[in-house]
Amino acid sequence: MNVSDIIAEVLKTKGVSQTFLAKKTGISYKRINYIISEHADVKNDEIFKIAEALEVDVNFFNPNSKNLGGIK
Repeated sequence: MNVSDIIAEVLKTKGVSQTFLAKKTGISYKRINYIISEHADVKNDEIFKIAEALEVDVNFFNPNSKNLGGIK
């Protein structure tokens, strides 16, 4: 599982749309969609904004982490 997959899973679990995430982070919807659908690399500043918007620790997006069971 990569960062894009983790972001998509958190959005699904929390019932949050890509549009909401774009508005909350200030990252364009087009960029959010590209990150998720094309498995694009996520810039450091973007991952911090996404983590804050989704109310998860930034380390949650580490693909080597076993944190997915803890989404709330």
